[in-house]
Amino acid sequence: MIPGRYGQITWSGGPELAVYCDRPRLFQRLWAIPGVRRHQTGDREMRALFPPDAIYDVGGLVRAQRRRQGRSLSPSEAKTLRRARVEATSDVQTPRLVAGTDNSSGGPAVP
Repeated sequence: MIPGRYGQITWSGGPELAVYCDRPRLFQRLWAIPGVRRHQTGDREMRALFPPDAIYDVGGLVRAQRRRQGRSLSPSEAKTLRRARVEATSDVQTPRLVAGTDNSSGGPAVP
């Protein structure tokens, strides 16, 4: 399965692929792609079959994105990445400049 923002692409069990979409405004656009044919159509959702040659057109329309492929992370590597991500977004902010104060120390201005 390839998830997308407006639907998903799945294998139909045969030589064709299937697209599921629950956005009625996209139905006509999907059916207009050469090779795409209706399989099941409801009021708010539809499923269509298409040849693998049309995957880029269909995937672009439902905004499907391939997930990153590669080796799986060990638990310690995942923990390290998670910790780095949290530390990067939870940094202490520098104080703002405030009128009428000595901005170097954050206290009141000394005349």
